[in-house]
Amino acid sequence: MLRSANSALFTVHQTQQAIVLYFGKPDRVITDPGLHVQIPFAEDVQYFDTRILDLDPPEVQVPLVDKKRINVDAYMRYQIVDPLLFFQAVTTEANFQDRFGRLVNSSLQQ
Repeated sequence: MLRSANSALFTVHQTQQAIVLYFGKPDRVITDPGLHVQIPFAEDVQYFDTRILDLDPPEVQVPLVDKKRINVDAYMRYQIVDPLLFFQAVTTEANFQDRFGRLVNSSLQQ
C-alpha cells in the first residue's frame, strides 16, 4: 500500500494516547490530543484507549470441595496508564485481553 504525503499527519483524540513506532520500535509517547506529525514510511502510530476498559473472559467451571462444579463468570475493568510499558508487555489490547483472561480463569480454577 502506497502512502501519500498527507500520511505525515495523524490525530490523537481526547480518549486516546499513542505510541509512535520508528521502524517498529517505540520512539515516543503522545498523550496530548490534537494533530501530530510523523515521518511517512518510517513511522507508524499505535493508539491506546485512555478510558476505563472492560475485560470479560469466558465463563469457567470451578470444582468445589464436595466435587460439585459451579460456573464462574469473572468481570474486570482496567485502564492503560503507561502506554509504553503496556506496548512492551503485550503490544495490543487484544493480546492483553487474551493473556490476562486466561490468567484470570486459571486463578479462578485454583
